[in-house]
Formats: sequence, C-alpha cells, structure tokens
Amino acid sequence: MLAALAGTVTFVGKIAGKPVVVVSHGSRRTTYEPVLAVVTKGRMVDRGQQIGTLTTFQGHCLPRVCLHWGLIEGEQTYLDPMTLLGCGRRPVRLLPVNGLYSPAGSAHWPTACGERRRPVGWMVADPVNSSGS
Repeated sequence: MLAALAGTVTFVGKIAGKPVVVVSHGSRRTTYEPVLAVVTKGRMVDRGQQIGTLTTFQGHCLPRVCLHWGLIEGEQTYLDPMTLLGCGRRPVRLLPVNGLYSPAGSAHWPTACGERRRPVGWMVADPVNSSGS
C-alpha cells in the first residue's frame, strides 16, 4: 500500500480489530484499512512511498481482499479519496448504506476515474445508482 500524498503517519494500530494506517496532510488525513504497517507513528512519508501491505480480514470482502480508503477533512468531514486521483467530486459512500448488504443488489463501484462496474460476489445498497444500470 502506497501513501496517496506526502505527510506524517499519525496512527498505526487497530480500530475495531482491523489494522489501520493514518497519514496526516495538514488539515486532511488519509486512512487505509486493513493494512499491516511497514511504517511507524511519527514517520514522514512521501507520496507513493510504501506504508504497509493490504491484508485479509473477516468481513464482507472475503474471500477477496479490499481496501477501505478514506479522506477526512478536519475532525469529521468525509471527502471522496478518488479526488486524489484526479477523478473529480462524487458522492461519498460510507458503509453500510441503510444498514443493508445484499449479494443480489444493484450497486456499482467505480474502477479508475468514473467507469462503473458491478462487483462480483457481493455489493451494497447504493443510493446514487440504485437503478442497476
């Protein structure tokens, strides 16, 4: 796992039993889970520097591995981390949406910038695109 931006590692540990790395970039911070850290708290990192390894964790992604990547402004303003990839602004999806997980749902997930595809094996309710198209 590579740091999305240069910054300072401000948290390495577990949250709700999941390994998490947090990198602060001034008033914003990026969060990465489940990631086993190869950095320590207080270390400065460059954009693209390895901060850890994506790992499996009991949850909705099994048997695959998935990254929960966050971008937070200030204390609690959640932003779309895809904007760091030049993808523009889109609605932020926090899981679970309406508390529902559905293997037969109609959610679509973005791949690179804006292309949407249906995930294989599981999906979540998606208020932005509930038409299934």
